[in-house]
Formats: sequence, structure tokens, C-alpha cells
Amino acid sequence: HLFGEVYREQIEHYRSLENCDKLLNKDIEITDKITKFSSIDGLPYRKIFIAEAVNNPKLPEIKEAMRKYCDEQYELGIKEDFEKLTRYKPVFEKLFGTV
Repeated sequence: HLFGEVYREQIEHYRSLENCDKLLNKDIEITDKITKFSSIDGLPYRKIFIAEAVNNPKLPEIKEAMRKYCDEQYELGIKEDFEKLTRYKPVFEKLFGTV
């Protein structure tokens, strides 16, 4: 009942990549508001993939902001000796290249 009746409209709304893009890329930067809707794991890449899929005109800005985010996470991971954060930058570079 809960998903069939209460959330049906929302589920249908987010079947559209355009609507997902509007949600995830409303702000170019990663914000707390976005992480309520999408896991932070993989979010930088997800933002870019969806923007590419719908030809979002802000794609270059999104890509550069996510590159910066991945670089910052990498540096934080090195500083704090947190391996998970050091993985963002190499994955980003493998997917989207270097500057």
C-alpha cells in the first residue's frame, strides 16, 4: 500500500532522467540537501552521468566542481589516512580524464 498508493507519484516522477537531473544538479556543488536523496558514495560521478545523459548545459561547471570535490576528498583521505576518500580522485580521472 505504501509504495503503491502513497509514493506512486514520486516513483513515477523520478523515472525521468530529466527530473533526476533537476534534483541532483539543482546546485552544482554537493550539498546536504542532495545527500538526503542520493548516497554520497558515487554521487560526484552520478551527477555527471545524469547531466551528460540529459545534455545539461551546466555540464562543464558540474564536471569541474566534481573534479574539485574529488581532489579535496583525496587530500583529506591522505591527511586523515582514510583510504576510502583517496579512491575518489583516481576513479574520477579514469572516468573523465585529467585536467
